Amino acid sequence: DGVAQTRAWEALEAPLVLIVRYDTVHIHRELASLALDGISARILSELATIALPVSWQAVAHEVWPDEDDLVALRRKWDTSLARLRKKLRDSRIRQDLVRADGNDNFEIFLRAGDRVEDQT
Repeated sequence: DGVAQTRAWEALEAPLVLIVRYDTVHIHRELASLALDGISARILSELATIALPVSWQAVAHEVWPDEDDLVALRRKWDTSLARLRKKLRDSRIRQDLVRADGNDNFEIFLRAGDRVEDQT
């Protein structure tokens, strides 16, 4: 029915609240919440606290400070970013929350009403 579809769409588009604590991130939205930890949380926390488009390398070096091999670092980044996006998708949180600009820069993409609470 059309009303149910509209309500489902509105819930998916509801504003997000991201509570970032570096090792954990909680994402709240009407009718849904997601708790992340580990690498996914660290990537989101870095992007949220920087709050500007930043190169994947800058974020990756913060998340994996002991990794000097650029190829290995990129592999870790790509794998971890894919896992993060899958977690977002599985929780029905928009995957464009972590947005690439096409120039190897990434950012948290906040829409009107979205907000970040930095508790790092």
